[in-house]
Amino acid sequence: YVFGALWDFDGDSDFESGVFACPVRLQEGDAPNNTFYVSYGMNAYNSVNFPLPATRKENAIHAPAATLLVADIEFNYNHPPLERLDADQVGYKHNNRANFGFFDGHAASTTLKQTNGVVVKF
Repeated sequence: YVFGALWDFDGDSDFESGVFACPVRLQEGDAPNNTFYVSYGMNAYNSVNFPLPATRKENAIHAPAATLLVADIEFNYNHPPLERLDADQVGYKHNNRANFGFFDGHAASTTLKQTNGVVVKF
């Protein structure tokens, strides 16, 4: 599935094309101190030994359909991994909704008020 694949980034062009690019994010311009147009942030706890990168496998996730893998990222946050679903990290920029990708491969458009059942730290 798309969200679980590994990619080799070559800089700005990867963040501004295809599945990596949110059209709304591309309209926002440069974030402070960061010229990458990052559209999505990875769940920080996807790493086995957060903050060290060692990606977990789907079969190691207790509730993959409820566990966040990636989400729209907030403009000023821009690049770090997501540790929580607050509006200072997640970009609720689509009519107060954010696009979430889950470990089972499905995606959902969600408001901040609808995030109670979404697992981030696992």
